[in-house]
Amino acid sequence: AKNNSFSAKRALQAVILASSIMYIRILIIIYLLNPEIAVELWWKLILLFLIGISLAFIVRDDNPQIHSSEISSIQNPFEIKPAIVFAFLFVLLTIITFWIQHFMGSNGLLGLSLIVGVTDIDPYILSLINKKIMDFSLINTALIISMMSNTIVKGIYFSVLSKSIRKQTVLSFAIWTVTHLIVIFI
Repeated sequence: AKNNSFSAKRALQAVILASSIMYIRILIIIYLLNPEIAVELWWKLILLFLIGISLAFIVRDDNPQIHSSEISSIQNPFEIKPAIVFAFLFVLLTIITFWIQHFMGSNGLLGLSLIVGVTDIDPYILSLINKKIMDFSLINTALIISMMSNTIVKGIYFSVLSKSIRKQTVLSFAIWTVTHLIVIFI
């Protein structure tokens, strides 16, 4: 999208579709590891998924003259280095989550959720859903905030890199962010 403004809309659609899948993927993880949380959270994640899919169809590009190019640097997802980094982040975020909740309470945990969204949120989500004593509404809010923060960061990355469709990117991700906020307060 940065190098070819003609394919920017398709790249935006791909980013929105990939971001939409995050909600279903996280719902499955939560259901497998802590079904009690999934029971209360499933409809919110499905709604955020559907909003993302709708946004992806709105931004689609029907220009048949645009040809896709090959991706030259595909990585093996089963490499050991990413697995070690993920394990380290999981342990670190589990410790940080405990400390933040213990010393700063629920507001600290919600603040951490906002900050963690800038990175890979999976280790944080795993650390949250493994807690047995926490309030479900707090966990649900923290989960949605971390996903919202992660979605906002993706929108910022894309709008910075693809100047040709910056307004459309900002509008799409702003709609999605507002939907997160509505879901948090419902």
